[in-house]
Amino acid sequence: MYTSLLISLIIAVILAPILVYGLKRPGPGPLNGLLFIFIIILMFSWAIGGWIEPIHPLNIRYPWLSYFLVGFFIMLLLGALLPTPHSKKENLTEEEIRAEQVADLTIGFFFWIMLFLLALIGIAKWF
Repeated sequence: MYTSLLISLIIAVILAPILVYGLKRPGPGPLNGLLFIFIIILMFSWAIGGWIEPIHPLNIRYPWLSYFLVGFFIMLLLGALLPTPHSKKENLTEEEIRAEQVADLTIGFFFWIMLFLLALIGIAKWF
């Protein structure tokens, strides 16, 4: 029952640092966005990996490959969407700073809604 969460946790621990530090795609938040990206990969692989057809090698009991593939594709998607560190502008006007604050607030709101819905999806597969 909790193996799917443990497998997703291990996969997120492996893939999030690869994206942030290996591919140089920092996200918003602390630790260059490592926590933000870790939570997104964890929740997507846990919620969606449990619903798709289990894929695993025949000699291993747990279907870890389906969770890994979901986490890997989410990592690739985040890597494509996150800007490179060189694309940040340093001289912004007050209007641009205000627009970025509004965008950060909106993204934060949708992040928590997405996190809640993915948790519901992950829990729903047990019932």
